[in-house]
Amino acid sequence: MEFSIPNFGSYQLILIGVIFLLISFIFLRKYFKAFLIYDLGDSILSFVDEPFGGVAMLDWGDWIMAFFIFTKYKKIVGVAIAILLAIEAGMFIPGLDYVTNFIPAVSIALLFFDKSRPAQKQEKKLEKDISIAEQVGIKVSKEKRVLDDVKKLIKKANPVGALKKLKSEKPVKEVSSKLRGYVDDLISDTNNIFQYISSQNIQPPQELINMLQEAINEAGQLLQEAQAAEEKEDFETAINSAANANNIIRAGAQQFYDAFQQYQNESQQ
Repeated sequence: MEFSIPNFGSYQLILIGVIFLLISFIFLRKYFKAFLIYDLGDSILSFVDEPFGGVAMLDWGDWIMAFFIFTKYKKIVGVAIAILLAIEAGMFIPGLDYVTNFIPAVSIALLFFDKSRPAQKQEKKLEKDISIAEQVGIKVSKEKRVLDDVKKLIKKANPVGALKKLKSEKPVKEVSSKLRGYVDDLISDTNNIFQYISSQNIQPPQELINMLQEAINEAGQLLQEAQAAEEKEDFETAINSAANANNIIRAGAQQFYDAFQQYQNESQQ
């Protein structure tokens, strides 16, 4: 079978190019915006103000753009990087300023230092942990207020502020601590049942012992899974495993005692 390269006409190539740009803009609009407004804007203003008295420290276009870049991007990439961007935009060293005008510094900084993704990641974790805590009846009203504030900051393109809020209020740590305590209580409750069963001085038939041992083994495996998940702060898995272990051992113990009681009654007859 032979393959031939399609012969596209000029209109088809233009259409493909437009589609490619549209798709790129949809997924990379943040970087397009940074390049068009700030990188390209800085270059244009830098060249425009030269004929109007642009000398050392008096390149008004550069310094105006430097102010806007710092004000905007200190909330997105942090103050330190925003200062460097402002310095690059306001560069007044003769000769070097022409070189820096062709560097898309804002787009590059946004690519490597954007705080949006870390902020969104912590927001999602906090949201998930709060949801889990509410499902099991843990009070998290304070943490919910912090989550609302974080969502608003991220929506306002201020991920740096969102991360500062998360760092100062520590809601993720607080909810994690409450969930960890809940899992520990489930595990402790289940272990107490184990100990109670072991302390009973009874001599049931082997088949009843096997039935109870099966429940103990299954619950024990689930408790190990709960503890492992808890260490990874996967509280959804930890709670589900611990709760299942608790239910299994309770049901197994109840079934064991019902069967043992029936066995005793039959033996006395």
